[in-house]
Amino acid sequence: MLVTTPSPIPRSRKYEPDDLDEPLVMWVHTGTMQLSTDDGRQFRLDAGSGVWLPPHTPHDFWTDPGALVLPLWGLDAPQGSPDEVAGFEVPREAAGTLIDLYPRHAFGYLPGMTGSPLPPELASQALVPSARPPMPRVGPALRVATQLSSRPGLDKSLEEWAAWASCSPNTLRRGFLAQTGMTFARWRQLSRLAHAAELLAAGAPTGLAAAAVGFASRWGFTGAFRAQYGLTPREYSAQRPETVPGVGEPDPMFEPTGEVCQENLMLWVRAGELRAVFDDETWVGCEGDVIWLPAGALIVRAPESAVPLSVLCTECVQLERPRKARFSRAWTDWLLWASVSTNTLARPARHHGFRPRLERPMHAHVIDAFEAQVAVERARRVPMPDHAAARAAATAFLRSVGSASEVESHEVPDDVREVFRRDTGMTFTDWRHAARMRIARGLLQDGHPSGGVARRVGYTRSSNFSRAFSRFHGIGPREFQLLEGPEDHLLVG
Repeated sequence: MLVTTPSPIPRSRKYEPDDLDEPLVMWVHTGTMQLSTDDGRQFRLDAGSGVWLPPHTPHDFWTDPGALVLPLWGLDAPQGSPDEVAGFEVPREAAGTLIDLYPRHAFGYLPGMTGSPLPPELASQALVPSARPPMPRVGPALRVATQLSSRPGLDKSLEEWAAWASCSPNTLRRGFLAQTGMTFARWRQLSRLAHAAELLAAGAPTGLAAAAVGFASRWGFTGAFRAQYGLTPREYSAQRPETVPGVGEPDPMFEPTGEVCQENLMLWVRAGELRAVFDDETWVGCEGDVIWLPAGALIVRAPESAVPLSVLCTECVQLERPRKARFSRAWTDWLLWASVSTNTLARPARHHGFRPRLERPMHAHVIDAFEAQVAVERARRVPMPDHAAARAAATAFLRSVGSASEVESHEVPDDVREVFRRDTGMTFTDWRHAARMRIARGLLQDGHPSGGVARRVGYTRSSNFSRAFSRFHGIGPREFQLLEGPEDHLLVG
């Protein structure tokens, strides 16, 4: 069986002492973290909570199994920040903002990646969500959101956008709600207001900004803007953009002139597109890709959401060329934890006090996951064997899969099985399973119901098919069908 779901996140703890001369924020995304300071104070933080640590605050921390804690440092402390350890709560809608801040504040490996001030509201123990609504990740919702982001004044109804995206209105409605936590109407409203704020900051009159983003009435625009930002458009225009929470944030994509990797760098592309060059060959990574770049690779373009998973010297790892694997959304929390576990002081508890001469043993869990995913992707492509007899066996199975005569296609001589393994890298049994899942994926994308797909690929019970599909793809058939449009954004095909 080919398993693509991540292993559980283990218990972590602080690896070694530190003495930061800047503030440190730690935010608990999942699970529970416990923190103690040298003066005896104890903090227990559950998911959705954070803690502010002023500069030079000696402390220790540890997590329960399954906890994902994101540290943020290199912060520009806002005026009025607490001068002692303080906890705060993170509204659900602000979670995406903090996840986006993590790679900007935690690393300096990418050219142009710099920190930005933490929202000033942290001083009063509250975080305000970004003015820009989160982008959907895949499928019709992503395509519609991309169009509206570039042309916010378009006034099509949800039904018209669904027709444009070649999906049903319900599919588009569910896509926005599942991927952004907002209805389509709410997402479009926030997107329009964010674009209007940028126009106002550039000096555009209120009426022009309102019309440009699709508001028919200047008065309606003024009311919506004030409800969102607490200021009228005129009041906002008179102030510096950076004084308004969530407005004037950096462009999520930067294009430096190019920077050469000094070490072997493994990057996870959470969103956007990464482009690198090595030996005159261009490598492109899109959302969900993990690219392992050897020292000497030139990063031409990278999104701010690119998260370093592993940075190792050439003595630790020898890479002859870049490598790439694709991970489903089921891996999101694990990959964020993997980045924290290799790049910060929050290491797996089993590593506490372990100081190898070379860093590779500390990165073994990330490298193993990458190698396993490469192997799974190879299986997903369902390569056909070159040997005539093995190819005939593969063809016979593909013609009979799900039919009454399928069992007959399983009878293959041992010598053919051996050739099959040599040509494809898989046993005949694993190859058949991969072929079933590939056929199922295509049928689901074409809109066939899950129960019918299960029977078509040889399962008598839909529940057995759902479990097998989830184990293989890291996502259930219904969720896959909900998120996937005509273009296969999520899985390698």
